[in-house]
Amino acid sequence: MRNIIYVCLGLFFVSLFFGCGGSSSSGTDIPEPTLVLDNSVYITMGDGITSGSGPSGRTWAERLRVIGVDIINLAVSGTHSLYGADHIDEYMQEYKPSLVMVLYGVNDISAGIQLDTIIENLEQIIQVVQYYGGNIILGTIPIVTKYSHLEANEARDLNYRIEELCVKYGIECAAVSDKMIYDPDLYLDDLHPTLEGHQYIEDAFRIKISAVMGK
Repeated sequence: MRNIIYVCLGLFFVSLFFGCGGSSSSGTDIPEPTLVLDNSVYITMGDGITSGSGPSGRTWAERLRVIGVDIINLAVSGTHSLYGADHIDEYMQEYKPSLVMVLYGVNDISAGIQLDTIIENLEQIIQVVQYYGGNIILGTIPIVTKYSHLEANEARDLNYRIEELCVKYGIECAAVSDKMIYDPDLYLDDLHPTLEGHQYIEDAFRIKISAVMGK
């Protein structure tokens, strides 16, 4: 699933090899996707901050349903960015969302996963969504109070690289970390947001939804 881009490129080069004598004018292109996306369906992906683990009430994803579209929350508590990269093709084909909202990275930092690996996983998600013609918004991650000083610095570095990734692919970045800083009043258990924290995350994504989808 997560290798769809590489499969398509492989098909492209195989077709060139067996095509018109290797001529660059053979007209062979990477196969176009046949998926028809549903403009009334958005999905959210992430870890427990998005799925709603912890006694936090309505999550930021659930709050966004007031904009009048079907928002399917596919976040899974305890997961890392690799989980999203492994499942994004499946999600696109099953739900056909016109917009994907992604908030991965908090658990990756806690697990000591290298920043390069996290970015690679996020990039894979972007590539698959764009391959199918969908829109995507990446969120910078909250600086949770669970983090050590070193982990907090790693999270800030990751957020900088997430912003760069958004620029690279021409997509919107929800500035979650602008409000969700190292503040114990925004977290119930040093990790999961309070209702006020979820409101901040919702606001960050809603601004970008308006920019991308006009909602």
